[in-house]
Amino acid sequence: MIIYLDLDGTIAKYERGHFHTQEDWDEARVPIGESLPYISDDIKRWLTQGHTIKICTARVSDGNIEKKVKQVQDWCEEHYNFRPEVTNRKHYEMDYLLDDRAKQMIPNTGLLLQDLTNDLIEIIEDCQHKGRLDEEWYAHIIRFYNGENDELKKSIQDI
Repeated sequence: MIIYLDLDGTIAKYERGHFHTQEDWDEARVPIGESLPYISDDIKRWLTQGHTIKICTARVSDGNIEKKVKQVQDWCEEHYNFRPEVTNRKHYEMDYLLDDRAKQMIPNTGLLLQDLTNDLIEIIEDCQHKGRLDEEWYAHIIRFYNGENDELKKSIQDI
């Protein structure tokens, strides 16, 4: 599996709002934060399992790119004992991307998973309130996952 990881705010602590000049960013003088504990265990496990991990970060978008790539690789070597490929671009080869600013879409639907999850929670709570956790309820869930959300909300109200 090929896993792309964002750096700042995803695997390394990053606090927005700290002032750094463009020159600081360009010359790789903005320090990389401490490694984040929860993702650290996952990264170590993925490496042990032989997965390929690449860092996808805006840090290497401009300025002294070679210096910034080295900074990221040195940080990864210090924290995880590996020197990953570092890029600022997604690639079709990746199996998935972890990024603190991204929202997950349901493939080929144009729908945000978060929106559907919120809708599903509302539907389940409504069904529970009405005491309707039966085959009809499961049929509604299947319709929900097939994208029939507007009709589903209306049909839930009619139960």
